[in-house]
Amino acid sequence: MQESVVKEKIEKLEVRRASLKKKRQEILETVDKTLVAKDKNLKRLKKRLRRVHQKKSRLSGMLDGGKKAVKGED
Repeated sequence: MQESVVKEKIEKLEVRRASLKKKRQEILETVDKTLVAKDKNLKRLKKRLRRVHQKKSRLSGMLDGGKKAVKGED
C-alpha cells in the first residue's frame, strides 16, 4: 500500500475511535453503576474499540515498515 493511503486509513480509524469513546462515555453516564458490567451496549463498544485499535496498530506497523520492536525482542 502507498504511504498516503495508509495515513488516510489511520486518520479515519482515529476519528472512529474518538467517536466510539465518546459514545461509551455517554452510555456510562446514563447506565446505573451496578449494571455497568452487564450492559450489552458497553460490551459491544469495548469489542469495537479493541478491533479499531488492532487495525490501527497493524497499519502503523506497515507504515513503519515493520521496524517496531516486538515484545520479547531486544
